[in-house]
Amino acid sequence: MLRGIPRATPLRPAEQQARFELVTADGRDQSMGVGIQPGEHVPVIFVVDSTGEPGEVHTFDIMQQTRDGLVLGGARVIAVDVPEWHCC
Repeated sequence: MLRGIPRATPLRPAEQQARFELVTADGRDQSMGVGIQPGEHVPVIFVVDSTGEPGEVHTFDIMQQTRDGLVLGGARVIAVDVPEWHCC
C-alpha cells in the first residue's frame, strides 16, 4: 500500500511526462533536472570527482520527496576512492 493512501493502489506505467531533479539539501543551491517521457528508460550515471586518498569513503543519501517535503523513499550510495590506475 502506498503511504498516505487508505486503499491499495496498483502500480502502473505512467501516462504523463515526469521530471526528476537532483538538488543539494543544504540551501538547494545546486541542481540538475531530467525529463522522462512515459515508457522511456533514462540511465543516469553518478560521477564522483574527488581528490581524496584511496580508501576514503563518501556517502550520499538520495531521497524521493513530494513537493511539500514528504519523504516517499530513498537510497544510500557509498562511494570509495580508489587508486587512479584502478579504472574501468
